[in-house]
Formats: sequence, structure tokens, C-alpha cells
Amino acid sequence: MSAWAHPRWRFVMDMNGDGSVTITDVWKLLGWVFHLPGDAVLALVLNNAPGPARYLELSVGQYGGLLTGVISFAVWSIILMLVVLSIDDS
Repeated sequence: MSAWAHPRWRFVMDMNGDGSVTITDVWKLLGWVFHLPGDAVLALVLNNAPGPARYLELSVGQYGGLLTGVISFAVWSIILMLVVLSIDDS
């Protein structure tokens, strides 16, 4: 099964699955968006480098976890720095 077929990649407004959209879903949505870059990197590694992924014990169970959080933080930091630098250049 492709790492891209995981339910992680299906967007739904009811993020916690309780049958209604509430403030809890907003926080879960923010976490979902924050982890997207790291989860995408993990999915790419799982699909394109299964040997190293197996050696490093990577799995789809790590979506939204510490590893993808650290990767996402780095990506979002770089994006923020690029935005700030582009605004300063104007």
C-alpha cells in the first residue's frame, strides 16, 4: 500500500470524527496543516526508499509525530524566513 493512500491525506472538516464540527476540530486542523511538510517527506521516503525506511524503522504510524513535527518546524521556519526576507527587500 502506498504511503499516500493513508487516511492522513484525506481532508475532512470533522477532524476528530465525532459527527460535528467544533472548536476541537480547528485545533486538530491546525496540527494537520503544521505536520503536512514532515508527513510529505516521510511519505516520500516510505515510497521511494523502502530499504532505508525499513532500516530506520519508519512507518505511516509516525504521521503527525515528533519526527514529522521537527521536519515541519524546519520547513515552516525556512518559509517564514523567506517571506520576511522578501518583505524586507521590497
